[in-house]
Amino acid sequence: MAWSERDPLKAYVRRQAVVDARLRRILLQASRDAGRRIAGAGSATGLRRAQLELASEMLRMWAEVGTTIEDGIVMSDAAIAQVQVSFTDDLLRSIGVTDNDYFRQQMLRSARNSLRLYVVREHHGLALSERVYRNAAVSSGRVERVVANGVLRGASAREIARDVSSLINPNTPGGVSHAAMRLGRTELNNAMHHASVDSYAENPFVERVEWALSSSHPRPDICDDLVGKYKVDEVPDKQHPQCFCYITPVPMSKQELIRRFKSGEFDAYADAA
Repeated sequence: MAWSERDPLKAYVRRQAVVDARLRRILLQASRDAGRRIAGAGSATGLRRAQLELASEMLRMWAEVGTTIEDGIVMSDAAIAQVQVSFTDDLLRSIGVTDNDYFRQQMLRSARNSLRLYVVREHHGLALSERVYRNAAVSSGRVERVVANGVLRGASAREIARDVSSLINPNTPGGVSHAAMRLGRTELNNAMHHASVDSYAENPFVERVEWALSSSHPRPDICDDLVGKYKVDEVPDKQHPQCFCYITPVPMSKQELIRRFKSGEFDAYADAA
């Protein structure tokens, strides 16, 4: 497969689409379940009972959201490794050399280890599970307030059910669904960014990378200031939620590659074709 500078972005987008679809299914089911639970509550006493039950349901829903995000992160290893391999294959073919299976396995191990570490280590003072729980607590409080406000204004159970269902439904802008989708996109892209940096650091054919600005930016922001080339150990972190900016490797010159290859520097990673 010929290398393209947009390959890292394509890997992000494909993986994101899978996670987005799974999150939408979880949210749609939770929206329907919440609506049915409230609509069948009947009396004010039943609504208060349903309100308490919904709090537990919301925590369970967010636990499923967290698991889906975590699975999406750890299953991105092959996509990250393939980007590395495609770049390196293309680079080495330019001088008549092919990389070996050892290199492929090394890149896969690097991506896998980095992604699993991202899940458990802290970012901004919280591990992934804690960030999920905080979102769950905020969202559960919003659902409870919708029910309580409905009771206070004398709304029917069906009316309250509609409001609660809408708050969770991913087809409704804002609300619980926005928080879940935003968290999923932010965490997955941050994890893949960190894993890409770690993998490039272990790739002997990459010394510098370039920060590429995502076309999803509607207006200039902090990422515009990051566009440029960096040593692999100096690449900035993502600067805002749902950032789709990406990094691409900067290939060394053919002359430098040949010189270092002939010196035996890459013997452990590549075989003569």
